[in-house]
Amino acid sequence: MDRGVAHALNAVGKNHDVQADDLYPVPRSFRLLGGTARVSEVETRIDASIPPQGYRLTFAPDGIRLVAADEAGARYGRMRADEVIERAGPEIPALEIDDAPDFAVRAFMLDISRDRVPTMAKIGRAHV
Repeated sequence: MDRGVAHALNAVGKNHDVQADDLYPVPRSFRLLGGTARVSEVETRIDASIPPQGYRLTFAPDGIRLVAADEAGARYGRMRADEVIERAGPEIPALEIDDAPDFAVRAFMLDISRDRVPTMAKIGRAHV
């Protein structure tokens, strides 16, 4: 995990009950904007300049905005928005998340011989 992303996620966790391990998978980019965001319906639009299946999710004082490359990106962005709202509750920090897959086919490799055995809750949050 990128040290900057881990630091930002942990900083949010101290004040708003969002921990790095709770955002799964860890997004490509996570940036705190300062202040608190207002929980609202997610305003969604499509922008072809974003990589396939990618999205930019912004939690701002005036609401939540999702810009996605396509319908798949919009779906993943909405899932991430739900995840952040669930973890942070009504006090969501103003932040921006950019994410896109490294490969066209999303997958999940479960190799318990090289890592800890994940819980069913962790596997259920894999979103693949």
